[in-house]
Amino acid sequence: MKNNYTVLENEYRETVSLLADTAGWTAGQAESVVELVVRAAEKKANAVAEKKYQDMKNAKYLATKKLLQNYRRLREAVHLGTEQALVLLKDTEYQRLMQAEDSVQNQQVQSVALIAAANRVLWARVNAALDCFKEICGQASRSREKRACEVIER
Repeated sequence: MKNNYTVLENEYRETVSLLADTAGWTAGQAESVVELVVRAAEKKANAVAEKKYQDMKNAKYLATKKLLQNYRRLREAVHLGTEQALVLLKDTEYQRLMQAEDSVQNQQVQSVALIAAANRVLWARVNAALDCFKEICGQASRSREKRACEVIER
């Protein structure tokens, strides 16, 4: 198998040679300039990668913060949506409409019931994640990590 770096090595040597010929420098001077450019590019790439990582980390933090700020409202919305779906499903008029499979009202009732069920599943997942987080915080060795759970419970 051919070495993958052979192509890069050849391109590097050609670049150094071309730079030396164009600028009238020695090969050593041209190589030094190319090395400086490569190091500067690496630093810039690392800075960009770090910024993207921090942005992603901040986005997760902000999403979690928003979820926790609206936790009670979300819980109430899921609860009321489930109750509404149950009321609709118990209503005899809707039961009669559901008998006619092609009716628009039947499709709406089914959609409401499916949305309510999906919301309950999503709510269960959120609470399972919070339970796992509480468990992790409880077993943490650092006090800052232990306090994270207290912040969530407020």
